[in-house]
Amino acid sequence: MRTRNLPSVAAVPAALLLLAFASFSCGGSSGVDCDTIDNPCTTDGALRCSSSNDAIESCLLDADACLAWTSTTTCGEHQTCQTADDASTCTCDLDCTVIDDTQCQGEIIQTCTSDDDDCLFWQDGQDCAADEKVCDDLAEPAICKEDCNNNCEEGASQCSGSTIQICTLLDDNCTYWVDDANCTDSDQICSDTSGTASCYEPCTHECTEADAVLCDGNKYRACVVGDDGCNDWGATVDCSDNGQICSDASGVGGCYDPCGDSCFVVAATRCHLDLVQTCALGADGCWAWILTTDCTVDSLSCYDINDGPGCYTTCANECETLDATQCNDTATDIQICRVGGDGCNDWTALTNCPSSGQDCWDSRCVEPCTHECEPVDSTQCDVTEIITQDCVLNNDDGCNDWVDNITCEEPSPKCEMVDDTATCICVNECDPLGWSCNGETPENCVMGDDGCHNLEISATCAEPSPKCEMVSDVATCVCVDECPTVGAQCNGTVPETCELGADGCNDFIVGTSCAPKACIDSGSTAECQSGCTTIRYQPTTPDVGSFLAQDFETAYDQHDVFAADDFTLSGTTSITTIWTGSYVNGGTYANASKINFAIYGNSGGEPSGVPVHGAAPLKLVSLSPSDSQLFIAGQDVVVNLNTPISLGAGTYWFAMWVTMDSNNLTRWNVWKKSDTTNGYDLMGWSQTSGGWISMVANPGDKKDLAFGLLTCP
Repeated sequence: MRTRNLPSVAAVPAALLLLAFASFSCGGSSGVDCDTIDNPCTTDGALRCSSSNDAIESCLLDADACLAWTSTTTCGEHQTCQTADDASTCTCDLDCTVIDDTQCQGEIIQTCTSDDDDCLFWQDGQDCAADEKVCDDLAEPAICKEDCNNNCEEGASQCSGSTIQICTLLDDNCTYWVDDANCTDSDQICSDTSGTASCYEPCTHECTEADAVLCDGNKYRACVVGDDGCNDWGATVDCSDNGQICSDASGVGGCYDPCGDSCFVVAATRCHLDLVQTCALGADGCWAWILTTDCTVDSLSCYDINDGPGCYTTCANECETLDATQCNDTATDIQICRVGGDGCNDWTALTNCPSSGQDCWDSRCVEPCTHECEPVDSTQCDVTEIITQDCVLNNDDGCNDWVDNITCEEPSPKCEMVDDTATCICVNECDPLGWSCNGETPENCVMGDDGCHNLEISATCAEPSPKCEMVSDVATCVCVDECPTVGAQCNGTVPETCELGADGCNDFIVGTSCAPKACIDSGSTAECQSGCTTIRYQPTTPDVGSFLAQDFETAYDQHDVFAADDFTLSGTTSITTIWTGSYVNGGTYANASKINFAIYGNSGGEPSGVPVHGAAPLKLVSLSPSDSQLFIAGQDVVVNLNTPISLGAGTYWFAMWVTMDSNNLTRWNVWKKSDTTNGYDLMGWSQTSGGWISMVANPGDKKDLAFGLLTCP
């Protein structure tokens, strides 16, 4: 147990001292026996590795003041706790040694990566199997590649028909048969009989049956296949060198001990070269093949067919041209036309294509086919639905491919399957059949001669029948009501009557402007004011010109400009209607925020005030363009005042202007009028002039403002 510092005996009462000694001798401060706890330890601060080697444990006091092994450091995911020289540390596992190295773990590419503890470990990356590939780490970095089943041994050669193929290692580290020389280019044939494919001159066989033996006395020669694939007589073998005799009577020619039986079935027959032989007992007491018939005497050949060996003039040839090649019926072997044991031309297996992972096609070993289509001569429409395609056998690789055939064009621009055949058909321009209005254009969907719906488009509706409507299921151009019901209305100062026209629609009949009077709309009638007394009326004279009268926004006060004209009253007068001749340049009246009418007193032959910038007028009427007191039509602006203006006898000045911002690019002009007898000259005011000035250029030439003042009941 760890030694603890105790209080001085002199400073502690005896009873407490005894209690303290009892406590420390038996266990921790809580009375627990430290020898019975889990994971006890003896040296405070000592270190060790946990039993699973994934953490460092320290010897520390626990809650009961007992020394116990306590986990203080957890090792990283790629670390292991190790103890050396009484020191325990978390040490990297070193799964790999060079960062960014790669390797294959099964079909998963792993990369050497550093974690937060600077430990190198193999981290899983791309799973090649997910893309149906295999992992290859023969070179750095590891890659996913197509799985290969090496088809041959690198450097080997073979014949594929008349072509020499070399087994080659390609970029995917797989070996494949690769075409090299084509022997037909030099009028030769390919032969790999020697184990190495080479081009040779076409054969002239010295003997017809490979491995046949021809005895000449006690010597023989065997018929062997040479490197050029031709049957040649081999070297002479002398049987007497071994104390033997040459015999080909058994059908297996060679050297035999004297009197060795060469056949064992009595009376059996065979063809040997072009000789018919029979098994019989010879003079030497041995069974041997004895010549029965020499077919060559009659220019015949010996064939073991039909009823047995015999001399025949014809042969059941499987093929006609020697050394010709073909693929067998199962497309597995390349066959070559050779003379068989019966003297007939037979198809003989030359190359087995499946042994190199290939199929036989056109006397060649080719990669296995993935047919795009089946069967040959079937058809389909391509993805654009405008081209017909035929399923065609590709003679280059023996695969069935889709080949474009016909591009569908008008009047049959679409490809569609009809009775399992790709067919160019017409396309409906519309649906359903019948008339319809496309906006204001009548259209008729009809059945065409090609069996499709065709769209016939009529002329777009125009005045006097500008609207397209369905009338008895037919799209028809009809007139449009200018007004909803028969009656009348005021259009500004102009009375208009709504009447039924000859075209069956309600049309406005436009009357004459009431200016300077107002147009009064009673609902059923629209009439000019009656019983009015004209106080002052100066109609427009357009050839005299006009004058700008406008109050711009504050930022453009320097451009404000106004006009005023005088008039005289002989007695007290009530003004109910005001008219001005004016027009808007570059916009509409709706661009104005206010339309203003003012009456000023006379001050020494000019107005007693200035709109906006000077003394206020005697009377001011300021209305929005939509106010019901305003009647605007063309260049006539009439105000039918709800509250009449009352003035006594005297001379007054009339001014009219609009309140309108400059960004509307709209200017308000009031017309001037020639007049040589009426009061003072037309006056104008601007910031530049600094006051009212005469608008008459020549002395004695008077001009007035076009305006009118009326009293109406």
